[in-house]
Amino acid sequence: MDSDSTSIGNPFTATTDPARLYDSYHRLREQDPVFWSEQTHCWFTFSYPETSVVLSQPRFDKRAYLTRMQQNFGPSVADMLTHMPFFMEPPAHTRTRALLASAFTEQAVGQLRPHIQALVDTLLQPVMEQRSMDMVTDLANPLPLMVISQILGVPESDYPVFAERCRTLSEATDPFAKPEVHQAGARVLETFRAYFLELVAVRRRLPGTALLDAIIQAHDEQHGQLSDEEIVAICINIIFAGSGTTTTLLGNLMGSLLSHPEQWSRLLHNHTLVRPAIEETARYETPVQFFGRGVAEDITLREKYLRKGQLVFAALGAANRDPEVYSDPDRFDITRFTDTSTRPHLAFGRGFRYCLGAQLARLEAEVVLETCLSRFPTLQMVDALPRWQPAPVERKLETLLVTW
Repeated sequence: MDSDSTSIGNPFTATTDPARLYDSYHRLREQDPVFWSEQTHCWFTFSYPETSVVLSQPRFDKRAYLTRMQQNFGPSVADMLTHMPFFMEPPAHTRTRALLASAFTEQAVGQLRPHIQALVDTLLQPVMEQRSMDMVTDLANPLPLMVISQILGVPESDYPVFAERCRTLSEATDPFAKPEVHQAGARVLETFRAYFLELVAVRRRLPGTALLDAIIQAHDEQHGQLSDEEIVAICINIIFAGSGTTTTLLGNLMGSLLSHPEQWSRLLHNHTLVRPAIEETARYETPVQFFGRGVAEDITLREKYLRKGQLVFAALGAANRDPEVYSDPDRFDITRFTDTSTRPHLAFGRGFRYCLGAQLARLEAEVVLETCLSRFPTLQMVDALPRWQPAPVERKLETLLVTW
């Protein structure tokens, strides 16, 4: 292996400077689009074609990644992780996804628009008169957790404590984080487990009409009903996946638009660009930067031989800025996805693991953006540049102070 490739070391630590993230990606992609890291003993893909293969081909699965995360979090939650849809393999993954799919169809999600609009109105009410807000703290952080919690059937009084737990768990998703970060994540999972075991017991006695009740009542002819431990793991997965990524998308959407005033102006005059703007944001500032997979059987990518059992991290943020796929990839252009020939971004994954909640995330972003366009047409950032968290897994704004 050449010295330039070896000097990359751990791409996770090489990409923690938010201001230089995409420069790092371009350098990594040019040097070695399929890279073996001796420091981490893992593969990384930085190009669109190879990243797409890792995400969609059955020769890559979650087994090795599950093992790594079980080692990170420790034995107390190892079994819980195996029951999370995020880590499942077919046929268990297929069965569980089918159980949840009805709540996230385009029709089911579309019916949530008035409810999401009401939540946005409630969150914006306290800041209307002061004519300023932190878009992250006041809107992007609380909204997705409120939406997914209500879909699942979590009491509203528990939202605040859920938010703090999800933040801790988010930090622990970095597979190379310090042991104390993973230990804190394990404690959060244990706390969530106790909470949902109690809630499931209550809902078995007093069933309702939320998604949690449907999960409890679900019955498979071959496998029967889900156990309480399986239900708990699914609920934790839904809460975490349904809030964190959407929170990041909302902040990135508004930050990208406001840091490119010409694009905001363009959108003000043409609201049909709302949906393409959301897709461009997902490409341009991909919320989750890395997805982990394991090599299920030996495979060659870009003349590199990947062996069964090895870990692979697909760098979505790098793939979504691949100049071989997107012209002028570092330019934020809200009309990019109006061209039907534009390749789809990889922000929500690809293949049978494509994000189940993608339509819900898009709808929340749509409601937020349309509301801001109509109520705050003069919206502008207070700071000259967005302030990003220095985290390798998520591309997330720390804060977004705005006035109008």
